[in-house]
Amino acid sequence: MPAEYLAAGFPDVDASTRTADYTRCLELLDSLPYFRAYKARSAVLLDLHAGQTILEIGCGLGDDARRLAERVAPRGRVFGIDRSRRLLAEARARTAAANGLAFVQADARALPFAPASVDRCRIDRVLQHIRDPQRAIDEAARVLRPGGCLLAYDND
Repeated sequence: MPAEYLAAGFPDVDASTRTADYTRCLELLDSLPYFRAYKARSAVLLDLHAGQTILEIGCGLGDDARRLAERVAPRGRVFGIDRSRRLLAEARARTAAANGLAFVQADARALPFAPASVDRCRIDRVLQHIRDPQRAIDEAARVLRPGGCLLAYDND
Protein backbone atom coordinates (compact mmCIF):
# COMPACT_ATOMS: atom_id res chain seq x y z
CA MET A 1 0.00 0.00 0.00
CA PRO A 2 1.46 3.42 -0.94
CA ALA A 3 2.30 5.85 1.82
CA GLU A 4 -0.18 8.63 2.53
CA TYR A 5 0.69 11.79 0.59
CA LEU A 6 1.06 14.32 3.40
CA ALA A 7 -0.10 17.43 1.52
CA ALA A 8 -3.28 15.70 0.37
CA GLY A 9 -4.14 14.45 3.85
CA PHE A 10 -4.82 17.75 5.60
CA PRO A 11 -8.59 17.61 5.05
CA ASP A 12 -8.72 14.48 7.22
CA VAL A 13 -5.86 14.79 9.72
CA ASP A 14 -7.94 13.22 12.48
CA ALA A 15 -8.30 9.96 10.53
CA SER A 16 -4.54 9.69 10.01
CA THR A 17 -2.03 7.85 12.15
CA ARG A 18 0.56 10.50 11.20
CA THR A 19 -0.61 13.52 13.20
CA ALA A 20 2.96 14.18 14.33
CA ASP A 21 4.04 14.42 10.67
CA TYR A 22 1.36 17.03 9.98
CA THR A 23 2.45 18.98 13.04
CA ARG A 24 6.11 18.90 11.95
CA CYS A 25 5.11 19.98 8.44
CA LEU A 26 3.21 23.02 9.76
CA GLU A 27 6.09 23.89 12.10
CA LEU A 28 8.58 23.69 9.23
CA LEU A 29 6.47 25.90 6.97
CA ASP A 30 6.05 28.43 9.77
CA SER A 31 9.82 28.63 10.19
CA LEU A 32 10.66 29.35 6.54
CA PRO A 33 11.52 32.98 5.61
CA TYR A 34 9.13 33.05 2.65
CA PHE A 35 6.16 32.04 4.81
CA ARG A 36 7.18 34.39 7.62
CA ALA A 37 7.37 37.29 5.15
CA TYR A 38 4.00 36.77 3.51
CA LYS A 39 2.32 36.19 6.88
CA ALA A 40 3.70 39.49 8.15
CA ARG A 41 2.50 41.16 4.95
CA SER A 42 -0.96 39.64 5.38
CA ALA A 43 -1.23 41.21 8.83
CA VAL A 44 -0.45 44.60 7.28
CA LEU A 45 -3.00 44.08 4.49
CA LEU A 46 -5.66 43.16 7.05
CA ASP A 47 -5.14 46.58 8.67
CA LEU A 48 -5.45 45.17 12.18
CA HIS A 49 -6.35 47.41 15.12
CA ALA A 50 -6.88 46.88 18.83
CA GLY A 51 -10.41 45.81 19.63
CA GLN A 52 -11.20 44.05 16.35
CA THR A 53 -12.73 40.59 16.04
CA ILE A 54 -10.72 38.36 13.74
CA LEU A 55 -11.56 34.96 12.25
CA GLU A 56 -8.68 32.68 11.25
CA ILE A 57 -10.11 29.90 9.07
CA GLY A 58 -7.97 26.77 9.07
CA CYS A 59 -5.89 27.78 12.07
CA GLY A 60 -3.97 24.51 12.36
CA LEU A 61 -1.55 24.75 15.29
CA GLY A 62 -2.76 28.23 16.23
CA ASP A 63 0.53 30.08 15.79
CA ASP A 64 -0.87 32.63 13.33
CA ALA A 65 -4.04 33.08 15.40
CA ARG A 66 -1.86 33.85 18.43
CA ARG A 67 0.11 36.43 16.45
CA LEU A 68 -3.12 38.04 15.27
CA ALA A 69 -4.44 38.11 18.84
CA GLU A 70 -1.31 39.97 19.95
CA ARG A 71 -2.15 42.70 17.40
CA VAL A 72 -5.77 43.22 18.49
CA ALA A 73 -5.24 42.85 22.23
CA PRO A 74 -6.32 43.67 24.81
CA ARG A 75 -9.94 44.32 23.78
CA GLY A 76 -9.90 42.35 20.53
CA ARG A 77 -10.71 38.72 19.97
CA VAL A 78 -9.44 36.09 17.55
CA PHE A 79 -11.34 32.93 16.73
CA GLY A 80 -9.28 30.17 15.18
CA ILE A 81 -11.33 27.52 13.48
CA ASP A 82 -10.23 24.20 12.11
CA ARG A 83 -11.89 20.94 11.19
CA SER A 84 -9.29 18.87 13.00
CA ARG A 85 -9.85 18.25 16.70
CA ARG A 86 -6.25 17.00 16.97
CA LEU A 87 -4.74 20.18 15.55
CA LEU A 88 -7.06 22.27 17.71
CA ALA A 89 -5.95 20.38 20.83
CA GLU A 90 -2.35 21.20 19.93
CA ALA A 91 -3.28 24.84 19.22
CA ARG A 92 -4.93 25.16 22.62
CA ALA A 93 -1.90 23.66 24.36
CA ARG A 94 0.54 25.96 22.52
CA THR A 95 -1.43 29.14 23.14
CA ALA A 96 -2.86 28.56 26.62
CA ALA A 97 -1.39 31.82 27.93
CA ALA A 98 -2.67 33.97 25.05
CA ASN A 99 -5.41 36.49 25.78
CA GLY A 100 -8.38 37.03 23.51
CA LEU A 101 -7.94 33.79 21.62
CA ALA A 102 -10.48 30.99 21.24
CA PHE A 103 -10.50 27.87 19.09
CA VAL A 104 -13.60 26.32 17.57
CA GLN A 105 -13.93 23.05 15.70
CA ALA A 106 -15.91 23.86 12.57
CA ASP A 107 -16.15 23.39 8.83
CA ALA A 108 -15.24 26.50 6.85
CA ARG A 109 -18.31 25.87 4.67
CA ALA A 110 -20.68 26.23 7.67
CA LEU A 111 -19.24 28.76 10.11
CA PRO A 112 -20.85 28.89 13.56
CA PHE A 113 -20.87 32.69 13.65
CA ALA A 114 -23.66 35.21 13.21
CA PRO A 115 -23.83 37.29 10.05
CA ALA A 116 -21.75 40.48 10.20
CA SER A 117 -19.99 39.44 13.42
CA VAL A 118 -16.27 39.73 12.55
CA ASP A 119 -14.10 42.60 11.34
CA ARG A 120 -11.45 40.61 9.52
CA CYS A 121 -11.14 37.09 8.15
CA ARG A 122 -7.96 35.34 7.10
CA ILE A 123 -7.72 32.06 5.16
CA ASP A 124 -4.14 30.86 4.69
CA ARG A 125 -3.27 27.78 2.60
CA VAL A 126 -6.66 26.22 3.31
CA LEU A 127 -8.85 26.63 0.24
CA GLN A 128 -6.85 24.01 -1.67
CA HIS A 129 -7.95 21.45 0.93
CA ILE A 130 -11.67 22.27 0.89
CA ARG A 131 -14.18 20.64 -1.38
CA ASP A 132 -16.22 23.55 -2.78
CA PRO A 133 -13.92 26.41 -1.70
CA GLN A 134 -16.41 28.98 -3.04
CA ARG A 135 -18.80 27.94 -0.28
CA ALA A 136 -16.09 28.66 2.31
CA ILE A 137 -15.49 32.10 0.81
CA ASP A 138 -19.24 32.78 0.79
CA GLU A 139 -19.38 31.84 4.48
CA ALA A 140 -16.45 34.11 5.30
CA ALA A 141 -18.18 36.97 3.48
CA ARG A 142 -21.41 36.25 5.36
CA VAL A 143 -19.79 36.68 8.79
CA LEU A 144 -17.86 39.83 7.85
CA ARG A 145 -19.20 43.16 9.04
CA PRO A 146 -19.83 45.83 6.39
CA GLY A 147 -16.45 47.30 5.49
CA GLY A 148 -14.70 44.17 6.77
CA CYS A 149 -11.74 42.58 5.05
CA LEU A 150 -11.27 39.01 3.81
CA LEU A 151 -7.72 37.96 2.98
CA ALA A 152 -7.20 34.57 1.35
CA TYR A 153 -3.83 33.19 0.35
CA ASP A 154 -3.08 29.85 -1.26
CA ASN A 155 0.28 29.21 -2.83
CA ASP A 156 -0.44 25.71 -4.12
